[in-house]
Amino acid sequence: IYVAASFSKSFGNVISAGIRFDYLSAKFGNNYGHASAITGSAGMMIKISDELLAGFSVFNPARVRMSSGSASRLPVIMDVALEWSPGNHIHASIGISKSSHSREQLCIDINYTVSKKFTLKCGVAGGSAPFYFGYQFRMGSLELGMLSGYDQVMGFSPAFSLTFNRK
Repeated sequence: IYVAASFSKSFGNVISAGIRFDYLSAKFGNNYGHASAITGSAGMMIKISDELLAGFSVFNPARVRMSSGSASRLPVIMDVALEWSPGNHIHASIGISKSSHSREQLCIDINYTVSKKFTLKCGVAGGSAPFYFGYQFRMGSLELGMLSGYDQVMGFSPAFSLTFNRK
C-alpha cells in the first residue's frame, strides 16, 4: 500500500516547488510479517520558456528503514527531467532517474491530451520495467488515473491515483 499527501506552490511565473509525505506498507502472506515506513520527497520546476520546463525531485532523502527492526533502508531516488510542450495536446519528456540501490535509468514519455477530460500516457525506461502506459480522467478538480508498467520478473504492475487539484 502506498498513500501520499502533497502540497505545491508557485513562486512567481517561473519557479514552482512541492513536498510530499509518503506512507508505504507491505504485508507478506502466510503470517510472514508486515513492514511500513513514513518518508517524503521534494521537488522543483523551472519554466525555461512557454514550451520547455526543467525539474528535479528527491524521494526519501532521510533514507528511512521499512520497519524499525530492519537493517535495510529504502532507496534515495533522484530525478532530473526536461518537458517539451509544442502544443495544447502533446507533452514529451526525457529524464534521468538515479536510485541509491541501482544505476542511472533514462526515461522517455509522451502524454497526449485527447480532450479536456482525458489524457493518454506512455513511455519507455531503463531497468526491469522497460515500458509503461496509462490514462487520466479529469472531472472538475478531481483526477483519476491508472498507469501500468511491465516488469520482466513481476509482469504487469498497475497503479491507481486519485488527485484533488485546488486552483
